Amino acid sequence: MKITFKFILIFFLIFIMNCASESMEFTTAKTALRSEKDFKRAEEWLQKALKVDSTDAMICYVYATEILKPQKRFQEMSKMLDLAAKRNPNQKLETPFIWDEKAVMTVQDGVKAYKEQEWSIIYNEGIDNYQKNNINEAIEMFEIAILFLPTNPSTYGTLAALYLSNDKIDLAGEIIERGLSYDSENENLVEMQANYYIKKKDLINGEISLIKALEISKNPGNILRQLVFIQIDLEKYESAIEYSLQALRDFPNDPDIYYNVAVLYQKMGIDKFDKARDRYLKISNEQNQDKNQLKLILEEFKNSRNFFVDSKDYFLTVTDLNPDDETSYDAVKEIKKMLKQLDELFIPSLRDMIK
Repeated sequence: MKITFKFILIFFLIFIMNCASESMEFTTAKTALRSEKDFKRAEEWLQKALKVDSTDAMICYVYATEILKPQKRFQEMSKMLDLAAKRNPNQKLETPFIWDEKAVMTVQDGVKAYKEQEWSIIYNEGIDNYQKNNINEAIEMFEIAILFLPTNPSTYGTLAALYLSNDKIDLAGEIIERGLSYDSENENLVEMQANYYIKKKDLINGEISLIKALEISKNPGNILRQLVFIQIDLEKYESAIEYSLQALRDFPNDPDIYYNVAVLYQKMGIDKFDKARDRYLKISNEQNQDKNQLKLILEEFKNSRNFFVDSKDYFLTVTDLNPDDETSYDAVKEIKKMLKQLDELFIPSLRDMIK
C-alpha cells in the first residue's frame, strides 16, 4: 500500500511541476478540452500555445492524441506526434500508461505507442476498404499508414500491389523502392518489384528480382511459376525446365504447376517446329539439296516432337488431377494435330529427301 501511495504521490508532484512550468495558453487549452469539452476552443488555444512555447512537447502530444486523433485527422496527427518527439523526447508524460506490456513514461515512448496503435487501426481500415472494393479509400488509408510507421515494409508491399492492379505503375515503382530502402530482403517487396518490372516489360530485371525472391521465399510456388514464364519469354528454355522440375518436386500434386510445365514444353515444341518448318520450306524448293542440312532439320523436327510428347503427358496429368480443366483437354487435341503433321508429313518427307 505504501508503494502504491508513493507511486501516486510521485506523479502528483510531477503533474504539479508540469502545471507550474507550462504556459497559460496550454493550461487554458487543457481546461477547455477536458473540463468544458469544447474542442474548438481547445484547439484555438493549443495553436496559440504552440507559438508561445516552442519547447514543451506535451502541447504537441495533447494536440495529437486528444484533438486530432478523435477527429481522425490522421495526417495532421502524425506530423504533430513527430513534432512532439522532436521538441523534447525525454519529457515526462502527464499520464503514463501501459503499452505492449511496458510502462510508457516519456513523450518519445508515448509517440511510439500511439504510432503503432494508429498504424494498426489505419492499416486494417485499408484492408477493410479493399475487401469492399473501395480501392481509392484503401489506397488513401495505406498512404496514411506509411506516415505513422514508415519503416514497416508490410504497408509498402500492400500499397504497391494496389498501385499495380490499378495501373499506377510509376507510383508502384516509387513505393517499392522506398520500402526496400528499409528492408531490402523483404520477400513480399522483392516479389512486388518483379511484378513492377514485368508490368514495365522489363523482363531481365523482372527475372533478377524473381530469382532473388525465390532465394528468400518461404512459399516459392507462385514465384517459380512466374520465373518459368519469364524465362520462356527470354528463351532461356533449359533453366526454365530446371525451375519447372524444382516446382514439381516441391509441389507434386499442384495441377497449376503441371499445367505451366506443359505450356513450357508446348512452347518449346512450337518454337522448334516453326524454325524447322521455315528451313524445310526453303530447302525443299532448292534443286541441289544439302543432305547434311536435311539431317539437321530432321533432328529439329524430332526434338520438336519430343517436346510435344512431354507437353501432352503433362497436360494429361493435369486432367487427372483436375478433371474439370477443359483447357488441358483442348491443348492435348492441338498437340495431337502437331504430332500427326510431324509423323505423317514432315519427318517422312525429310527421310525420303535424305535417301
